[in-house]
Amino acid sequence: MTVRRKLLLLVYVPVIVSTISAVVISSYKIRKQGIENLEDKSEAILDISIQEYCLNHIDASSIIEQEEEAQMGKKLHNYNFRISSLDPENPKHNASSKDIEFIDHFEKEKNNQINYIDNEND
Repeated sequence: MTVRRKLLLLVYVPVIVSTISAVVISSYKIRKQGIENLEDKSEAILDISIQEYCLNHIDASSIIEQEEEAQMGKKLHNYNFRISSLDPENPKHNASSKDIEFIDHFEKEKNNQINYIDNEND
C-alpha cells in the first residue's frame, strides 16, 4: 500500500463511518419524534371527540340543557370547574336555581345518584 492510499483510507473511513452513524441516529430520533407527535395528535382528537359526544348525546339522566350546550361548545377547549353551594364563602360559587333544585333533591332523598327526567321536552 502506498502512502497516498493509506492517507485516503485514513480520511475516507472515518468520514464514511461518522456519516453512516449520523444517518442511523437521525433516522431513529426522527422516527421516535414522529411516533410521539402521532400519539399527541391522536390523544387530542380523542379528547375532542369525547367532548363532542358528551355535548351531542344527551340522555334522560343528563342535566345539560340546550342553551347550556351552546355555552359548553364555546368553552370546550378551556374547561373551567365550577362549584355550586347554597351558602358559599366565595360569591362566584353561588348556586343557580337549577343547581338549588338538584342540591335540595340530594339532601332530601340522600340518594347517591339523581336521574333527571325532563318532562317538558319529552
